[in-house]
Amino acid sequence: MKLNFSTGFALGVAVLAAVALTGCSSDSGAENSGFVARVVDTVAVAVAESLDNAAVTGATEDRKDLVGPPEQNTPAVDLAARVRDAGCDLPVVADMTAKGSLLYAVYDGGLLIYDLKTKDYTLTPVEEPLNVLVEHSGEIYAGGDCLYRIDGAGLVPEEAEFSGNINALASFGPSLMIGTTDGLFAKNILGLIALMEEVDVSALVSDETGLWVGTDGQGLFRWNGENFNKRYLSRDKSLFDHVTALAFNHDHLYLGTFDGLYVYDGGSWKTLTIDDGLPCAYVSSIDASEWVVYIGTTEGLVSYHNEELVPVKKLGDKMIVSVCATGRRIIAATALDGLILKSGPAVTTLAEPWQEKDHELAATVQ
Repeated sequence: MKLNFSTGFALGVAVLAAVALTGCSSDSGAENSGFVARVVDTVAVAVAESLDNAAVTGATEDRKDLVGPPEQNTPAVDLAARVRDAGCDLPVVADMTAKGSLLYAVYDGGLLIYDLKTKDYTLTPVEEPLNVLVEHSGEIYAGGDCLYRIDGAGLVPEEAEFSGNINALASFGPSLMIGTTDGLFAKNILGLIALMEEVDVSALVSDETGLWVGTDGQGLFRWNGENFNKRYLSRDKSLFDHVTALAFNHDHLYLGTFDGLYVYDGGSWKTLTIDDGLPCAYVSSIDASEWVVYIGTTEGLVSYHNEELVPVKKLGDKMIVSVCATGRRIIAATALDGLILKSGPAVTTLAEPWQEKDHELAATVQ
């Protein structure tokens, strides 16, 4: 794995420039001012220090130890293989996000936009699979073999040249962070900047002051705007080698692996496994947008609140690929049962990507 420090410095300059532009807005609030102050402090330090000498280490590791020998990395569990083994040969929703009444979902055949109010939907086909969605600066972006901006029901390719397929996207200040099978990139007013190379990025999420980077085989990192620090548990440094999902809210980081769920409160890590109430060890998706956190696994959906895992009724035995909470509604993309909406006790199967337009849009599950 290679970490590109000179381009990291360029990103810092881009952040400062964008923040300066943001500061000209007359409606900037206290929250925005706090963010500006944090970014300015970060960039000031970056300017003062030589990034050529920046330490990219974990709590106790040297840079050369960031990636262990290949034989020490356990192969990741292939969710697609599990879907095939379960007898499903239909396209499966890979990721979802909601904005207003619209639900955006991507799958290996294209983009589905479902209106939760009117129950109408549109399908936009693409030749290559789409893997991930994110909202950034008021726009919705989708990633696959290239980066798209969603315009109405259409997909507009963005000018961005990078290597690998996009598996993770995150909004981080003025930058759109792009994680691919070959590295981590930032897209901002200066263009596309490479931050990490030769690393398979599987998940991204930002917190108040930094960015968490999960990989498939090379561990968990946190970027503070200057350095990448590897994070791990001292009892077993390999536990975070394969990150399947990341989410952050209310000062807590939620990390999924195929061996369980880990919750970080800023000071200590809490481990949750089958013994604690997970339906299975493979965590496929996490939604932490509300006070109640929803954890999707390949054998069911559970909620996590007040340090307790509880099965979600009528979804507790589904093979969950992605989960999205919007208000009091839960939307679950499943491998075998389609796209499911749960609102209170009512459970409805929404339009599935593989359905023809003239098929019935929804069927209530009894």
